[in-house]
Amino acid sequence: MMNPVPWLQMTNMISYQGLVRTFPRGSNQSYGDLCYDQKQPHYIKENLLAKSLCPLAYMNNPNFIQLRNVFGVPFKPHDSFKKQDVDERQSLYKIICENIWEHNL
Repeated sequence: MMNPVPWLQMTNMISYQGLVRTFPRGSNQSYGDLCYDQKQPHYIKENLLAKSLCPLAYMNNPNFIQLRNVFGVPFKPHDSFKKQDVDERQSLYKIICENIWEHNL
């Protein structure tokens, strides 16, 4: 019998507020069961939150770098997407929300 603990841990990690909503419906679903490292290069074609997972989003993108620096939002690319990455991403979303509320954006 399969141990349900890893599945439950992953389900809880994915259920963090907003994490799944980073990706538009359809494109992420089309990647199916691919591992994160196989999906990640495709995220550069998506919205800014998804793009920010990719190192390419930080190259020759002065407007994005300025946004990150002005608002102190700790965007960074993620080569893997383990529990620590999910926790960091959740903290990033919290900081984005706080900036929106603080600056009435």
